[in-house]
Amino acid sequence: MSLAYHTFGLDIDAGFSCPDLAPVAGPAFGRPVRVAWGEVPEAIADPVCSRPLSWIDRTGALLHRVPGIARFMVQRGMVDVALEPDADPGRMPGFLTDLPLLMQACLWGLVPLNAASLACGDGAFLLAGPPGVGRTCLAVALADQGCRVMADSACVVDAAEPSGVMVLPAGPGLSLWPESVSLPGLGTPDATGPGGRIRLSCADRYEARPQPVRAVVWLRPAVGGAGPQWQQGRHAFGTVMQISRSAELTRTLLGERARLAAMSALAALPVVTVPSGRSLGDPSAQAMALLRLLDPYFR
Repeated sequence: MSLAYHTFGLDIDAGFSCPDLAPVAGPAFGRPVRVAWGEVPEAIADPVCSRPLSWIDRTGALLHRVPGIARFMVQRGMVDVALEPDADPGRMPGFLTDLPLLMQACLWGLVPLNAASLACGDGAFLLAGPPGVGRTCLAVALADQGCRVMADSACVVDAAEPSGVMVLPAGPGLSLWPESVSLPGLGTPDATGPGGRIRLSCADRYEARPQPVRAVVWLRPAVGGAGPQWQQGRHAFGTVMQISRSAELTRTLLGERARLAAMSALAALPVVTVPSGRSLGDPSAQAMALLRLLDPYFR
């Protein structure tokens, strides 16, 4: 079996079904990746970089282990997958879309970010913030207001394009904690993903084409009554550095130059910190206020 997907700017040829990946739409990105069952070692001897359960060897290959689920060996153009003993094969694809494919994007010179991305008009904006600030709830409300979903918990950008930083589509879904599913948004849950989060399908509101990034939005807890604050210079750079996916091994010699180039380019765009959270009321109202704030950059 061979199934084709377009996710994180990669042209994926998979040997098994991956429901969380985006189906092929539009022309190829030119970054082919084969994903297949294969032999994956238990460990890497003498790694040059390591984190708990993840190791990089001297060739740049990544070994990543998800206990009880699978082991992934990531090399440019290839991801080998081996199930852990007694693992449920149906749970594995949900973990493939995290570090294994994000590191694959890094090996192709792309930059993974801890941000959702939504298309609006002829461009897109990044939506980031600390855990629990309500990013995905706001993304659901923004999609309900007409924005097109490109990525949920992580996205990938290409800073090498002459036209500016491009955000690459990840997949047509959003995931929420169960207590948030009743919020206004995209409809009824259709699956349960890793960690118990509920998947919402938004295939009819998915942007499958790369889009130029027009703005960066950093959500912060609503405290002290302060409103939106536009950032410039070192403050903007400090804000965008917070969305760099550094904790997952992308801050290595493999991707450092591309990452810093992308952060510098993003800091030159409109960067705004915006209060967010349940204390500000309905996410729909927050979404409309954010779109009014960003409107000058998407005309």
